[in-house]
Amino acid sequence: MSADTAVFSATGRRKSATARVRIVEGTGKLIANGREFENYFSHENFAKQAYSPLLTVQMREKFDVTANVSAAESAARPALWHMASPGLFRSSIPSFVLP
Repeated sequence: MSADTAVFSATGRRKSATARVRIVEGTGKLIANGREFENYFSHENFAKQAYSPLLTVQMREKFDVTANVSAAESAARPALWHMASPGLFRSSIPSFVLP
């Protein structure tokens, strides 16, 4: 990682679930507890729900997301969502500009 690469770290919580997440500019790689989102979540729609904030702002392929999740799968999705939604708007990543 170069010195000028912006890194955004945040923690999302939902009920008893906690998700510690790093977002960096990249190629769209999504990792949860060392596994790709599609392999971590038992259904494709669950993975899509977790990264839906990236789809909303059309940046799914522009960021790499690494998450450490301490929860059951059903609680992990909203914890990731709660982290990513406001996090994308607060981040200092230069390529992200609000319309």
